[in-house]
Amino acid sequence: MNRKRSGGSFEQVPPAASFAGDTGRISRWRVHSRTAVAIDIAVLCLATALLLVSVLDSVVSWPDNKVLISAANLEHVAGVLLIPSWIWMMVSAGIRGGFRTKNRERFRDWIRVHRSHIKSPAVVTLLGAALLVFVVIVVGFVIGGDKGSLRVLTGGVHQVSTGSMNAGKWTTVSPQQYQMWNARFVREDAFFGYLALFLMGFALLMLRLHRERPRPEGQGEMR
Repeated sequence: MNRKRSGGSFEQVPPAASFAGDTGRISRWRVHSRTAVAIDIAVLCLATALLLVSVLDSVVSWPDNKVLISAANLEHVAGVLLIPSWIWMMVSAGIRGGFRTKNRERFRDWIRVHRSHIKSPAVVTLLGAALLVFVVIVVGFVIGGDKGSLRVLTGGVHQVSTGSMNAGKWTTVSPQQYQMWNARFVREDAFFGYLALFLMGFALLMLRLHRERPRPEGQGEMR
């Protein structure tokens, strides 16, 4: 036990090894825990759903500006799914790679080890999906994509707020124009597909580590 002088007295300071041990236990829990695996599966399923909805919603809007889910609802769903999922991913990355500066080298080593997974079928599938999302985004912009907000006031008054019209001020439009602007906003939201793909890739990596990494001797599966 080390001692540190503070204000004329000595305080006991835990050895650095104890901190490393705590970090190691948390890292093992992240890989072996059934709870963590269940969360990873949930993140994978939710991200896949978001990817499909955002891409299909944009594609469906191409012929006649009709959408499966309105731009506002799609953005709300994406926020509910993405915010907790990204927090889980960032915390997991910190646990596996280390938050502190002196662990950066270990994190780089971890990245080098997992480069062997690049040619796996899952990664090839994700790259194909990323190319598909890119095509959908490009076609959507060619047809017409934009960012803004929609609202329907009492009496069925349809209004649009976008930087492309009237300097972003709320503007009354016809129902047909309202539908057109809704489709343009949906095409812009196809970018959610890339955020979903990042989450899918990370969840698949963590699930693969769970399957491949041997458990410590004498220990069962962690909860």
